[in-house]
Amino acid sequence: MNAKSPPARLIRLIEFLRAIQSRPSVSVKELAERFDAAPNTIFRYVDELNGAGVPVDVTSNGLCVPSAFVERGQPFSSHEAAILSLGLSLLEEKSAVDAETAAALRHKLMPQRDANLVDISERVRTETAMQTPADTGVMRTLREAVLDRIRLRIVYASLERGETTEREISPYTLVHRRESWYAIAWCHERESVRTFKVSRVQSAARSHEPFFTDPEYDPDDYLLYSWNILSGEPNVVLARFDKTAGPLILEKRLAHGRVWKEQGFVYLRAIVSGLDEFSWWIMQYGEHAEVLQPRELRRKIGKRCAKMAETYADTLYQRSRRLNHD
Repeated sequence: MNAKSPPARLIRLIEFLRAIQSRPSVSVKELAERFDAAPNTIFRYVDELNGAGVPVDVTSNGLCVPSAFVERGQPFSSHEAAILSLGLSLLEEKSAVDAETAAALRHKLMPQRDANLVDISERVRTETAMQTPADTGVMRTLREAVLDRIRLRIVYASLERGETTEREISPYTLVHRRESWYAIAWCHERESVRTFKVSRVQSAARSHEPFFTDPEYDPDDYLLYSWNILSGEPNVVLARFDKTAGPLILEKRLAHGRVWKEQGFVYLRAIVSGLDEFSWWIMQYGEHAEVLQPRELRRKIGKRCAKMAETYADTLYQRSRRLNHD
């Protein structure tokens, strides 16, 4: 942590945040001059803001706080919510408030930040321990490549393919979501914009070949309808929850959808891109949730459920035999 006393450090971070939010993006060089600090110190401020729940993205134009940081209709502006979140972090450091309470308060300030999380307290207890930190050398190389608009050769451990692959990418943006850094980049192998979790990048080397950002790419638009971090074609999703899961869903506030109660069920309708992420989220509710549309998502979940039933069929058979024997 910074050597400054907590109040002085808090004031410094608020000044830093105000500088970033003064324009759509601010260059690292300008911030370093303004705060009489080295670039490494600037990025340490960025890490502290991210740690306090205030996302700061790295783009080729500099640093910025994403426009979707605070959900529309909230009583606080993005700057006010960020200051309150920083204050909560200071209270946590001083043990004046426990982490579970601070997380719940931060969720109320910025519900969009954790829109797809149900149990905030469980996240506080387990997620931090489960996260794999990004390699500092890889992170530094990615930051420099984004700012300098230089292509990279990376070795990436892909969960989708279940293997380690070598890719050439043009890194457009670094974003911090759910306690992790992600690189949004043009993948020259897939010939499309993809999302890479930085902690899964095993190595990164500059190719010294410059790139030009696709003029149609906008980081806010790219993640506008994402359930968490993955993007894709927007779909209108409609889901129904029974009385067991319904009360949890009623607590959700969505930037691009709504939740309501009708005839004993709770319904959720939202615009979602990246149906895989939504399917992973809703399947945690098991038989207490049903996707009504789109049909593509129903099929996807149906296939997974069929595969799960096949996997556990022997267990059900053995239990049935025991019951009959008894």
